[in-house]
Amino acid sequence: MMLGKPVVVVLLSFCAHYCTCSTDSEYSRIVGGRKVDIKDYPYQLSLQIFGSHKCGASVIFKDWAVTAAHCLVTEYGYIQKPEDVILRANSSRRDKGGFVHRATRIIPHESYDSESLDNDIALIKVTPPFNVSAVKLPPKDLVLRTGARGNITGWGVRQYGKLNMPLELRRTTVSILGRSECHNKINDFTTRNLCAGDPQGGKDACQGDSGGPLVHRGILVGVVSWGIDCGQKDQPGVYTRVSKFWDWIMSHTEPIHDLTGPRAFLGWIG
Repeated sequence: MMLGKPVVVVLLSFCAHYCTCSTDSEYSRIVGGRKVDIKDYPYQLSLQIFGSHKCGASVIFKDWAVTAAHCLVTEYGYIQKPEDVILRANSSRRDKGGFVHRATRIIPHESYDSESLDNDIALIKVTPPFNVSAVKLPPKDLVLRTGARGNITGWGVRQYGKLNMPLELRRTTVSILGRSECHNKINDFTTRNLCAGDPQGGKDACQGDSGGPLVHRGILVGVVSWGIDCGQKDQPGVYTRVSKFWDWIMSHTEPIHDLTGPRAFLGWIG
């Protein structure tokens, strides 16, 4: 997990927030979690660059996935080439099984800021299409109840800086904080973010979980983005608020699908 603002630029030079560096991409897992089966989280993907797990991602349409922009864009603005990226689906293990999908197009948000990590979201088009269930997108006017519980899944480190990654997918559950509390606890928190954690610490996403899902009642409410250390008391993790990017996602993916699913949740507060 990326440390506080004074050191963000330094860490981004070799590892962006929760995203696993190439040197420790073989050693990471969720903080305070337990092993789970991919069939219970079929939308979960392992985003791999040059064959090594780097981040998480989520299936949102049959040939599109969403992840964090910092997983695919360097602080200097270099965008990862699609031919170097694969997504492993339908496997609890990040190293084998399931299905491998090649990236054919990578679209980071046009206003992504590598210093503040604002607008930290990106889309990946794949081939062949996914054959697993997609996670539901939230409506753009979604309001989440303070204290609502969400699941985070991934292969990220159990403790910041530790090199000890299992091969199996893990999950933990965190509480979503109110916007004012997030502003009080986190510098540079924006309306495009939400924050979540455990009041006593010990449950969080961490390095290697970047880009992965925060899901509440089957809806993708957040994308793992950044934070201060991992699982510390009074230091919630920061997530990209997916509802703020509904129009952006639709305009870029041009999906041929029934939109009644996302729209059916209008007004729901969790």
